[in-house]
Amino acid sequence: MAEIEIKLNKIKEEKSNLEKELASIGRKQERVKNIIITVYGQREEEVQLEVGYLVNNAMWTPQYDIHVDTSSGTMSFDVYASITQNTGEDWRDVGLIISTSKPVVGKLKELTPWYVDIYKPREPVVYKSMEFSKSMVADMKKEMAEDVQLEPEINEGATSFEFILKDILTVLADNQPHRVFLTSKIVDNGEKNSKLLEYVTIPKLSPFVFITGNLKNPFHFPIFSGEMNIYLDRRFVRSEQLTRTFAPGEDMLIPLGIDESIKVDRRLIKKFTEYAGIVSKTEKLLYEYEITIKNGKSRAVNITVKDNYPISQNEQIKTFLEQPSEKEAEISKDGIITWKLDMAPKETKKLTQKFSIEYPKGLRITGKE
Repeated sequence: MAEIEIKLNKIKEEKSNLEKELASIGRKQERVKNIIITVYGQREEEVQLEVGYLVNNAMWTPQYDIHVDTSSGTMSFDVYASITQNTGEDWRDVGLIISTSKPVVGKLKELTPWYVDIYKPREPVVYKSMEFSKSMVADMKKEMAEDVQLEPEINEGATSFEFILKDILTVLADNQPHRVFLTSKIVDNGEKNSKLLEYVTIPKLSPFVFITGNLKNPFHFPIFSGEMNIYLDRRFVRSEQLTRTFAPGEDMLIPLGIDESIKVDRRLIKKFTEYAGIVSKTEKLLYEYEITIKNGKSRAVNITVKDNYPISQNEQIKTFLEQPSEKEAEISKDGIITWKLDMAPKETKKLTQKFSIEYPKGLRITGKE
């Protein structure tokens, strides 16, 4: 019995070693693809062939980095391609061409006649089992294949562009994004972008000054929808999703975040009620606000300041804007006040807003602050 157990243990050990060896061989196996090419020629000679083939599960999407330098008023616009492939074949040390073309499988269908007629009830149909011949199955498969359309890898633009990458790259078939630099532009305040960085504040709603990039697409190709990472003075602000395509030269408005070097403060200076009239008494509610803007930058900036005053919705209620005048600010019919300020480095400016609401005494009104 002891001798049999020794032999069994030896057999188990050999089996275990063989299983490990087989597993090791399986891991080392690589997927191999073969291409069969038939060439016809009038004479025998040596030639070099360049073979191209289509693969599935390979795509790229555009990504953008916006770097804003508020001290110089310039913007760096960087374009990247995020490449993902899961073709089962690693792309090692290859040259890549990134294309914006949109491959489509299928064809335009023909219209068929559109008939109208008097309704006639259909006769009941008795279904029987049926067999399909090989030719019928082939025709059905062909018809189904013609209807299939591949989803676009990126949004289709007005035309097609290719980016031929100069660097030799390796993109593994791991279904993970690989980021590749394509091109870049430095945008400044030129003729095309006279107000590249716009500073806007609405101190009634927020005590911050917001920056908006007001530029034209600086590239000769469309900017497609994709993720945009925004950096303000070397600090990451947030990611913005472009949801549409911008043609070359088309206007773009990009929210860039808050500039904390410009301070703004809005304060209520006065608020009181006056009474007028002997027989028909009226109440007059007066407001006075002061807005202070401090430019902490070492360069001049243009700042847009917005506020509003109440507009009456009833003939018994009257509102009056005493300050600013139309020479000092833009005043719209719906009560929006807009100041356009040119501020020198380190300059401080104060804006005054005065308005009043007049109504019959004792009348309850809504919308008062």
